Amino acid sequence: MDLPDATRRTVLKTLGVAAGVGALATPAAGHDGGLIGHLSKVWAATYQYMDSARAYEHGYVVPGPDGLGPLEDVQEMGHAVCGMGYHFVNRDLIGSTDPRKPQVLAYGVDGDGELTLGAVEYVVPKAGPHETDPPDLFGHDGGREVWAEDSPQEGVWSLHAWVHAPNPDGMFAAFNPRDEFHPEGCTDPREAHEE
Repeated sequence: MDLPDATRRTVLKTLGVAAGVGALATPAAGHDGGLIGHLSKVWAATYQYMDSARAYEHGYVVPGPDGLGPLEDVQEMGHAVCGMGYHFVNRDLIGSTDPRKPQVLAYGVDGDGELTLGAVEYVVPKAGPHETDPPDLFGHDGGREVWAEDSPQEGVWSLHAWVHAPNPDGMFAAFNPRDEFHPEGCTDPREAHEE
């Protein structure tokens, strides 16, 4: 996907804020567009989902305790994860290894109470070629992809990429400490591991 220069600069500035340009400036960054190039394509492909209604229209839904709820009830359903926000899942994409088609979109809540896109998440079953090792979505990234093996959904690899919001803990950290990703009433899966 070719982007106009102004849009490309905006994408790169956003990624620079989110990840820290210095952290991404490695020898690997020169190969195949480098990590910044890969992430800018993810940002461009998912930018349309800044509007959560559009994500919902494209098959990203929020699973809740009583099944799938309508978009306007997402925050009332109370199914937010502390440090991640609300997960919109597109089950048709589970297992895809196309970085521009993430299986999950993670939304926080801004100061006005509106949903705001923060991260994309990839979910790949531990089967076939990925039974023992996760896929390498961004190739030559200097080992910065950190796939989680202990996802709440057993039998899958999961990876967050905070391409739409800065994360002080890192581009690929599972959790974001910023307030908007800790909506009121959220549950923290890390607390269950501590008990």
